[in-house]
Amino acid sequence: MEASLITIVLVLSIVSQAMAAALAFQLARESRVGWGWLLIATVMLLMGIRRGLVLGEWWVAGVQPVPVAEAVALAISVLALFGVWGIRPNLTAAHRYSAFLALEAQRLNSVLEGLPGLVYRCRNDPQWTMEFISEGCRSLTGYAPEDLLGNRRIAYAELIEPEDREMVYNTIQEAVAQRRTYRVVYRIRTADGAVKWVW
Repeated sequence: MEASLITIVLVLSIVSQAMAAALAFQLARESRVGWGWLLIATVMLLMGIRRGLVLGEWWVAGVQPVPVAEAVALAISVLALFGVWGIRPNLTAAHRYSAFLALEAQRLNSVLEGLPGLVYRCRNDPQWTMEFISEGCRSLTGYAPEDLLGNRRIAYAELIEPEDREMVYNTIQEAVAQRRTYRVVYRIRTADGAVKWVW
């Protein structure tokens, strides 16, 4: 490989690695897994510095670069640049979508906080295992929502008065089997021992 071609290869390697490092640093700032991108950016930067040292040694000390090694370094640099460049739009879109979902969750929570009572989603099991439960749980039951989520501290079925449990379960199972809506009026016992009617 002649000298001017080796110079072009080295310069292209340095530029490609610097661009890949800059993009990876940007992704490190925008991404949840920023440390991974920071590592990639650092490796790209170090590779660019190494190529610069090879170029400097050649110009200053006359140490001839190994043409095959420089061609491989250029190929790696270009592939790294295109790899980071290709991943960037997907990560940027994912980051925007995550931000959108967080905003929507915040909006939904503000709506739910304004509702009297509680909003929930539970499994159709004898414990009525809660998968989601709004903040209204606190004022209605005296328990924090996280106490009922996944039956962590107490199952919702345990709040239902023992005399009402079978009626509640059977009424809901019948409605589910017939694929119709239902309304059940029953009593619960709150954290402080008070009895409340719910529907």
